[in-house]
Amino acid sequence: MEILFKNEVEQKISLREYIAYFSYGLGEVTNYAMVGTYLTIFYTDYLMISASIAGIIFLIARVWDAINDPMMAAIIDCTNSSKGKFRYWMKWVPIFIVLTTILTFIPWDMKGGVLIGVAGISYILWGMVYTVSDVPFWSLSTVMSNNALERAKAVTVANTGVSIGFLIPPLIVPILSKYIGVEFLGYSMNDNAAFVQGLPYTIIIISMITLPLMIFGYLGTKERRNAHVEKVKIKDMLGTVKNAKPLFLISIIFMLLAFTELSNALMVYFFIVNLGDISYQSTITFFSMFSFALLVFYPILLKYLKKKNLLQLQLVIDTILRLFLFIVGYDNPLIVVIVLIALKYFETIIAPIIPNMIGECVEYCEYKTGKRTEGIVFSFQTFSGKLKTAIALGLSGFVLTWIGYTPDIVKQNQDVVEWLFIICILVPIVGNILRIILLRCVRYTEDEYNLVVRYLNYKYEKIEALELKDELKIASCDKNMNLIKSELTNKGLE
Repeated sequence: MEILFKNEVEQKISLREYIAYFSYGLGEVTNYAMVGTYLTIFYTDYLMISASIAGIIFLIARVWDAINDPMMAAIIDCTNSSKGKFRYWMKWVPIFIVLTTILTFIPWDMKGGVLIGVAGISYILWGMVYTVSDVPFWSLSTVMSNNALERAKAVTVANTGVSIGFLIPPLIVPILSKYIGVEFLGYSMNDNAAFVQGLPYTIIIISMITLPLMIFGYLGTKERRNAHVEKVKIKDMLGTVKNAKPLFLISIIFMLLAFTELSNALMVYFFIVNLGDISYQSTITFFSMFSFALLVFYPILLKYLKKKNLLQLQLVIDTILRLFLFIVGYDNPLIVVIVLIALKYFETIIAPIIPNMIGECVEYCEYKTGKRTEGIVFSFQTFSGKLKTAIALGLSGFVLTWIGYTPDIVKQNQDVVEWLFIICILVPIVGNILRIILLRCVRYTEDEYNLVVRYLNYKYEKIEALELKDELKIASCDKNMNLIKSELTNKGLE
């Protein structure tokens, strides 16, 4: 459905804009993935911070995010700049994302409380900067075009960049870190300490490479705001939060990925301890990259399945594959690699679903409040995303302490080995089950979204009719709006 006015021209997004939007997502999330995947092992095995203390750092940072994220979103929604509401923030923040990512992995020569304090402050600072980048990035998709199909394409393109950004660190970091550890730091090729010691230098290199990608993302995109959209005030943002029930539910479903991210956070340890070589992570990631070819089937699948049903199907398949791997065990690395690659393929094909569902909530919140608050809406995604990562990182520290993991030793206790396998393979199933249950409660689907868009069409037509004092048109719009409102009420959305 399209929200167009009689005097408006349909806005097309150029190929250059798509590439730029892709590039920004790729650069931004590469930094996010490096922090989410490797910060725990950097804390425990490089800085020698205890796993439980590391967990406390992550949890404290997320408590601050609960306060900080809505504040940042409110500031962004109130922005009125010649550079645009969202691109204004995307101009300079890439520099600070790179600087804070590097700061988070600095190999500090400190000990005790000072080290813990510096580590905690740098991680909290990184989270604040990432919010200032991520909320405008996703919100931009709602103002790149007045055509709903073009906007959906933009979200899919951006999500492709994001998904590749998640794959780059596990593909490159293990290999490059080990190379640096061996060639420049003098460690043995067969010593996993080579990976740990080379890690911070690898993070610095990759993070700096992401900077031009994000800068191009800013320069190559355009922001096209509708003249009928009024300036947002603080009370409008509070109204969005009050009336955002579908958004809350979708965000909780997104947040429950914390179970999978806990598995991902411990996978580094699994490859080192259970399989004996961190290089398996790079092998899995390399073959997983070909899964992006499957994204061409995403729009086709949506013709036959609603987004929530497609996500439920993926969760069922994910659960079956994990149970199979648990039964087979990890003695045969080839089987482990094949199953983990298959899991990545099914994850990739449904990757755009949550961003698309959250994007559709922009129209729902506008329908409920009369105001368009993209920043607040997408701050739910940013906050949920960071919260799930923080929960996973925090729990990973406590889990490592609980199972008795000892940093910097070659051979771990057999109980540690077995528990790593169980947690990495079975814990995500708990999240899968909870998400399947909650998805059954989602009432705001494509059908309701299309009704909301039709309602907004009539609303904007009424605005034009009021300006022209066209009483007949005003009455027609009111009638159609009331009919749609009644239909939405019958669907349980009032």
